[in-house]
Amino acid sequence: MRPPFFSITVPASALVPNGSGTKLAFRGTIGGALVRLRLGGRTRTDLSLSARDLNLGAAAAGPFTGAIDIGTLELSAGGTLRAVGTRLVFP
Repeated sequence: MRPPFFSITVPASALVPNGSGTKLAFRGTIGGALVRLRLGGRTRTDLSLSARDLNLGAAAAGPFTGAIDIGTLELSAGGTLRAVGTRLVFP
């Protein structure tokens, strides 16, 4: 497994619950990138992470694996970055 080319940490104290207490959210700037994280749900746990203005200079078009650690829980999923002009996008 290759080392990560990008990593961020969202402080637990920055997670804000929704009105019903079923989801947590974060929206802010970390390391110069605008980060948005949502997780939770009533019957299953959904997770959504997006970021803008990332420095992905070490990234290349092609397959990647994204990993998220929440305490001792480790989640991962694969995808493919594709080049659109000078940008890398997913999907």
